[in-house]
Amino acid sequence: MRKLFLFLLFSSFIIKGQNVFTNSLHGDLTFNQVQGDGYAGYNHIGFQVGFGTMFKVAKNHRVGFEINYSQRGSRQRINLKKFVTNDFKLYLNYIDVPVFYIFPKWGIHFELGPVFSYLVNNTNSMNGVEIDLTNAYNNLELGALLSANFKISDALYLKIRANNSITGIFKTPEESTGYFWEAGGFHSGLGVNLTYYFSKPNIGDSGTLEL
Repeated sequence: MRKLFLFLLFSSFIIKGQNVFTNSLHGDLTFNQVQGDGYAGYNHIGFQVGFGTMFKVAKNHRVGFEINYSQRGSRQRINLKKFVTNDFKLYLNYIDVPVFYIFPKWGIHFELGPVFSYLVNNTNSMNGVEIDLTNAYNNLELGALLSANFKISDALYLKIRANNSITGIFKTPEESTGYFWEAGGFHSGLGVNLTYYFSKPNIGDSGTLEL
């Protein structure tokens, strides 16, 4: 996995010299939940930072990828007015590699594609008492990304993003004869992203990609 990250990073900056790739840096504020854990609501506030690159494959189409450090998980805070008496934290931190297709539609350009994730570390606690569930989580995760992009300037873009997992957070028990989704727990997240491009990305205001 690490060798793949280094290869992608090295390749993007080498090909940039040939004016093929457009490189960028970005940061996200994310709102997350885990579907199926009983703690409803996008209450886990995290962040995502990373770099990306994209290249032209046709007149109005691009392909891009990113390498990100991403915080996800679930959160419940004590709220006596709502009779919530437990403080629950689930923090799962990943290295993400989204690979996406960029296309114009309805006056906006979108990014759509899979996200490959590797679990770096985790924290799980109830009322301040940590629970060691390290061996219960899948180290690898497959998800899906959808972004809507809005131009602020030639170099700066605002992106509204949704990132949902396809494979479960938890490992399927060895004694299980069912499918992977029966283990339960799927990430669901919404984010606000600011992306800075080192060179003009050639993406028009109306969603039409420029020549």
